[in-house]
Amino acid sequence: MKEEWKVDYLEQRLKHLLQSNFIKSFDEKNSITGEYKRDIKEADELTKPKIEMNIFDQREVHHNCTVEILKNSITGEISVGWYRGEEE
Repeated sequence: MKEEWKVDYLEQRLKHLLQSNFIKSFDEKNSITGEYKRDIKEADELTKPKIEMNIFDQREVHHNCTVEILKNSITGEISVGWYRGEEE
């Protein structure tokens, strides 16, 4: 009885997961070789959270102006904003 419960439970989980086209795409097999068409480890790479790096390590201030330009030297991201305009 215990083993039957495990099988039913696993079958329900599998059916649930295979409702996703994304997950189904990793379940497809090559009809000639019988091997999976995609490596399941690809899913880990595709769903890995992207690390956002919004640390600005370069600062450009235009004197006699209230514009401040910040730049992330790694990503190239630029932020333009206002500052008080006080002399540094």
